[in-house]
Amino acid sequence: MHRVKVRVPVSVAKVLKQEPCLISLAVEGFCNRYTDSMKFAEKMEKFLSGDGSTGEKELVRVSVRMTRAMYAKLVQQTFQAPECYPMSTRTDSSTYVEAVLGMKIACGFEMMYQQRLHEGMDVKVNTWESFKENLESNGYFKEFLPFKEDVKELLPGSQEYCRRLGSVEEYYRKLLCFLGQVNGFNDVMNAPVRHIDEILAVKYYAWEFKGLGLPPSDDDS
Repeated sequence: MHRVKVRVPVSVAKVLKQEPCLISLAVEGFCNRYTDSMKFAEKMEKFLSGDGSTGEKELVRVSVRMTRAMYAKLVQQTFQAPECYPMSTRTDSSTYVEAVLGMKIACGFEMMYQQRLHEGMDVKVNTWESFKENLESNGYFKEFLPFKEDVKELLPGSQEYCRRLGSVEEYYRKLLCFLGQVNGFNDVMNAPVRHIDEILAVKYYAWEFKGLGLPPSDDDS
């Protein structure tokens, strides 16, 4: 396996953090691209959507692992970044190389996702939102003050809110995994789209990926 640092949109970083194995499908989607799938990359509707409030169009640095064959294919193929893509400048050569690799991975994710979705192999269900709404209605994100009848609403983004949200996200992900094993949701074409939808249904921020101690990239030789 080959480890390398890349710069990707926050949405891609979030998916790779939760499901690092999906890197193989993203690389496959990029390397096996064709005219119709490249149209999806031109728009990046899934991985560069949103109003920018959570840094969707900001590139963050992550470390990914893939086979050396996958890495070689990514490096060797020339590909022009879509106009909508926030590419880094060539001022810093090392940063630019990481951004180019990340751009190829991000476009691969977009092409893979949209191709499978348009083939009708997935049914989009917003189960996370209903799960979270149920928790909110039952006071999960409220702080009951001791010796008082007052109830304090936790502010989204606060330390305690993020701690509770992180705990319930982890529980929800394990629950999905368990249900998937029980019900046999093993369809290769279906799983990536469903998993990506579930992951990105949860709010994510660029700061989650800043200041991390990333392992060094492996030597190319």
